Amino acid sequence: MYSFEQMKKPKTKRSKETAIIKLYQDEPFDTLKAQILKCISESLKPKKLDYDDYKIMFTILRHQTAPLSLKKTAKYEHLVECAVRMKTPAMKLLIEALKDQTAVEPLQ
Repeated sequence: MYSFEQMKKPKTKRSKETAIIKLYQDEPFDTLKAQILKCISESLKPKKLDYDDYKIMFTILRHQTAPLSLKKTAKYEHLVECAVRMKTPAMKLLIEALKDQTAVEPLQ
């Protein structure tokens, strides 16, 4: 998980925040999104929390090695289908902030 500040740095200089999310195959996509937002909130402490303010991708060892976006239910279903085929299901989420969440937005 990378903050907007970290994303400005060269790839080799970035420091990431890590978290573990437990997921069951029958959980809806909204449950995973809520768990991701909770991790973002706890790790990056943004002023405003919105799923669309982050680039969220996943990989699954030996099944989905190229990062795939996790914005739509269909991609989530693909993730679950691949994961359940594994002896020990596991995936890696890549989360990158698209906006500076530390800035205070002006009142309208």
